Amino acid sequence: QEKYFEFKTSLKLAAFALPGAIAGAILAVKIDGVLFQRVLALFILGILLTVIFPKSKKHIATQTVKPSHGWLIYPTMMGIGFIGGFHQVGIGFLMIGALSHILKMDLVRINMHKASVFFIYTIPALMIFAWTDNINWKYGIALAVGNAMGGWWSAKIAVRKGEKTIRIFLAVAMLIMAVKLLNSF
Repeated sequence: QEKYFEFKTSLKLAAFALPGAIAGAILAVKIDGVLFQRVLALFILGILLTVIFPKSKKHIATQTVKPSHGWLIYPTMMGIGFIGGFHQVGIGFLMIGALSHILKMDLVRINMHKASVFFIYTIPALMIFAWTDNINWKYGIALAVGNAMGGWWSAKIAVRKGEKTIRIFLAVAMLIMAVKLLNSF
């Protein structure tokens, strides 16, 4: 609706995340994730620092500038897909860090790609969790409705208000998530 999309780039990113997400979901139904939650909390705190202390304006790339090591995004996306398939909590923060640092994207473009990639790789991961009876459908549906409403609202804010507003929301959300993960043990 906001007429803000780059389907080709989103599909390329999703193509590399998809096999990782399937492998991560298969592993998730087989092992306990307590140690992974601690590591995830530390990753989120690290990425929080990159959101709080942004790149200088001269290093922020536009859509026409190609980063010199852009190929690194593809193995990174496979890793992000794996972590997302295994444990979806906080995965958006990892993708923000990857797209920001490797492809030098601004937060508005990152959020657009993030939503597309997550939608694509979540479908097979959801099927794996459903097949192994690892879904609480009541909580899942409530979460899906909340995510849809939040996604709709945040897309409008992101396109209209820009990166500064997104940066504030992200910093608060990351800090809350990291504290929650670290205090859950």
